[in-house]
Amino acid sequence: MSKAHQNWQYLLKKPELSTLEKKQNLLRMAVETQKRHLILRLMSIDDYAHQEDWLQSLTLTELEHEWYLAKHRSDDQIG
Repeated sequence: MSKAHQNWQYLLKKPELSTLEKKQNLLRMAVETQKRHLILRLMSIDDYAHQEDWLQSLTLTELEHEWYLAKHRSDDQIG
């Protein structure tokens, strides 16, 4: 079981949290997981390799936009 999955399981079972708080925590964890995924993908591209601090400062929407731009730049270079 992954660490993120274990954290989600813990949050769901935590009795002092309301259902809304549990859902907010799950959403926050999902956003942070997606952000980490995109940052790692972007850092694997030479243009972004040494920009981790800047990437960490971006929102999920901004990271998705950077990924879109990077993907289309690589598509343009290929064909």
